[in-house]
Amino acid sequence: MSHQVKIEQMERSLEFVISNLGEVVKNSRQPHKTLTTNGVNCSKDEVKQLMSAFADKTTALMREKLSEIVKSENLEEKYEKLERLIQNSEKINKELGVTDGYRPIDPLTDTTLHVRKTFETLKTPLQDAIEAMKEEIEEKTRERDEKKAVLRELVNLLEKQTKEESCN
Repeated sequence: MSHQVKIEQMERSLEFVISNLGEVVKNSRQPHKTLTTNGVNCSKDEVKQLMSAFADKTTALMREKLSEIVKSENLEEKYEKLERLIQNSEKINKELGVTDGYRPIDPLTDTTLHVRKTFETLKTPLQDAIEAMKEEIEEKTRERDEKKAVLRELVNLLEKQTKEESCN
């Protein structure tokens, strides 16, 4: 359904509401009772004409203001964006294997979808960092082993010197 059709549906719905409001105002019996109770003498026909004029002006003003709102709020443009968003969402749902329709609220599932997307964007940099850390660990292990070997040689030399001095 195009955004223009949606705008037309919205306008028809608003027109229905405005028309019904006008009819309710025109057919109201309260204003005559209120006026006579407050000491204003006028006939029911005068009140009916007054209420009819009031309803007509009110509905005309409402139509005008709603039209201004539709234009000022760029509703057509927003419907276009909404339509694109829906299409993109359907595409993403297909990619993620999410089906349309009712889904029970499950924070774990929602979190999992976001975590998966985040993980996939971080996966390669994280794997690179892990490899770099493994290489650094191997290098540090080699350095430690070399230092241990040097230390053993020094210990052996010291022991040898100590034995030679004690024999002399």
